[in-house]
Amino acid sequence: MNFLPPPILFGALLAACLLPLLLMALAHGPLREPRPGRRFMVAAGLDFTLWLGWLFLQPEWERADLAAGGLVLLTAYLVGFTLWTLIAWGFTLTMLRALASAKGPVSMDQWVVEYTGGHNLHTFGKDRLSLLLKSRLGRLEGERVLPTPKGKFGAKVGTLLSWLLAVKP
Repeated sequence: MNFLPPPILFGALLAACLLPLLLMALAHGPLREPRPGRRFMVAAGLDFTLWLGWLFLQPEWERADLAAGGLVLLTAYLVGFTLWTLIAWGFTLTMLRALASAKGPVSMDQWVVEYTGGHNLHTFGKDRLSLLLKSRLGRLEGERVLPTPKGKFGAKVGTLLSWLLAVKP
């Protein structure tokens, strides 16, 4: 009994794993694409092209394997783009990072000003803060807001991913 997937499906799995590496490669150096949306599209296009190249190297394949491989890649692109949008444009992640970068507990007004770069979005900021509080990424201490350990960890992971993928929310 052979537990290895057919070559077409194996190539799709490899391509799915390659997508984050392509995003990182396009984030830095001579291949850098500064626009996050375009970067994802270029990475997905390169990834798909590599998979097509893999297809042409296979002497024979079945349509079912081709369909399964295509669905694996489509799933990888949908999941990848969902995570990418959170990292590249994630409003709540950006707010969490602003909160975690504060030197200590801050008032809601200070936090909103920190997040918005000096603009006043107090009501909107409170609404967004409620998401952090409900998910236990931040907590209130009287009138002050501070990150929980889970929130600090999330901010560090988000910061690392933002750096690796060169996206600045």
